[in-house]
Amino acid sequence: DMRAKSLTFILPALRGHNCLVSLGRQVNKTSRSRGALGTTCEQLQPRPRLRKAMSGETQVDRSGEANTLRRENHSKGQSRRTAGGRGSGRGQQQGSRRSAQGGKKNRRNEPVAQKCVQSKLPPNPSVAIIGGGISGLTCAQRLSELGVAATVFDTGKHAVGGRMATRYLGEDEDDVFDHACQFFTASDPRFQELVASWLDAGAVARFEGSVGTLRAGGQFEEMDASEPRYVGVGGMRALCTHLAAKSGNGRFEVVEDCWVSRMRLEKDKWQLWKNDEELGQFDVVVIAHNGKCANRLLVPSGAPHVAQQMMRLKLSSLWALMVSFDEPLPVPYQGAFVEGSAALSWAGNNNARLARGKRTPECWTFFSTAAYGRANKVPQEAVPPAKSAQVAEELLAAFEECVGAGPLPPPRLTRTQLWGAALPLNSPNVPCIFDAQARVGMCGDWLLGSSVQAACLSGLGMADHIAAFCDTGGEADGTQKMSVGLQAPMKRLQGGTEIGISIRPSQRLMQEGAKKVTKAMNK
Repeated sequence: DMRAKSLTFILPALRGHNCLVSLGRQVNKTSRSRGALGTTCEQLQPRPRLRKAMSGETQVDRSGEANTLRRENHSKGQSRRTAGGRGSGRGQQQGSRRSAQGGKKNRRNEPVAQKCVQSKLPPNPSVAIIGGGISGLTCAQRLSELGVAATVFDTGKHAVGGRMATRYLGEDEDDVFDHACQFFTASDPRFQELVASWLDAGAVARFEGSVGTLRAGGQFEEMDASEPRYVGVGGMRALCTHLAAKSGNGRFEVVEDCWVSRMRLEKDKWQLWKNDEELGQFDVVVIAHNGKCANRLLVPSGAPHVAQQMMRLKLSSLWALMVSFDEPLPVPYQGAFVEGSAALSWAGNNNARLARGKRTPECWTFFSTAAYGRANKVPQEAVPPAKSAQVAEELLAAFEECVGAGPLPPPRLTRTQLWGAALPLNSPNVPCIFDAQARVGMCGDWLLGSSVQAACLSGLGMADHIAAFCDTGGEADGTQKMSVGLQAPMKRLQGGTEIGISIRPSQRLMQEGAKKVTKAMNK
């Protein structure tokens, strides 16, 4: 049994920004990732295949697919004209229009050339962190401790947290769900120190509930909890709310319900916009989320090598189902990784984790398999009600079959959430990515796997690296030595894409990644 000891979260962000969870496995011992320390703009030219992707020729979004269809249709039109002859003038005109339209989209999606800031950093540099999940908030807190001013921009309408998400439903908001991260563990000493401080502050608590493997017919096998499991007190969101509350020290600010739509380098400062509203100027920008939204910010920004690394990230989809019952379910466990089901991969009792005891309603969170998510993917921004009802019915039926104790009690409430970019399928195994010439970086769980620990270690690594960069003054002659992770190869995460069999890099790989950051700081 290759199961590891920690439950890790996975959803990017998507901003509705929440995450899902998966049980980690030990990663196969891959070779050490090569960093990009000491590289220059000239050495970091886009690889041909990725240059094509960034130019729009192999885009994965709808505009790219449309361009591909235009080219295919245009090619078919050319074949028909070669074979037949009639209607060739009309076909030529249509083909020309298609080519012109496709070319226009390609030009708009082409990456901006590398920006190289020439001026020195000011005595009190400012950092913008786009993304208020656990990684971005940890980065901001660490920067403030190091004396660097940071501002976090988060899209959350109700609270920060990203994938550390808690939802309150029902008329009295008495139906409470963690519909993303379910719990986490701590094995790295730096992360253990953070967790200890959260325990002292009452932001997290140990979770002693029974968690194991569930197979059809009610066969449940409890997993060994050799490492303590932790949850946010009152919900996972509470942990991030606790971190955001520390923004009152004057060096760490949080701006909520703010969608950063554009970033542009003007006079060696990064100007950010929320649509047409200016959000301020900053010396350094950190992207603390991923997915299409991050790509749209990065591709035209002037940091093409950071954008390339983001575009190399591959993600899968999952459905989350939140269900409450007026009576407790007849099961002896609080969390179960489901095996043998085509639709269901996780079932978790929120009452147990949120210390709500046996009070009703009893609230459960279910996650689909990646295969089910892929087969039932719809536009995330506008899920059809019929699809939502179908998913709820099928996931509940799958759980009923696994429980094997007859029909479940009728649900009091159901709510679905499609995580369109949930599980990372690959990772560069570095704590952070930073382009010192453009002064743009990235942090997030996907850089080290897909866990809360990975997210926090990435945030800490990004903060320490930026502080070291600020100590150099950011002079143009030496900035290339501070670039890190720009050419780190993306390694496929071995073990699968389902909840319960996704993996995280080994402790050895995490330590090696931290050494790369230390090496860059020493240089």
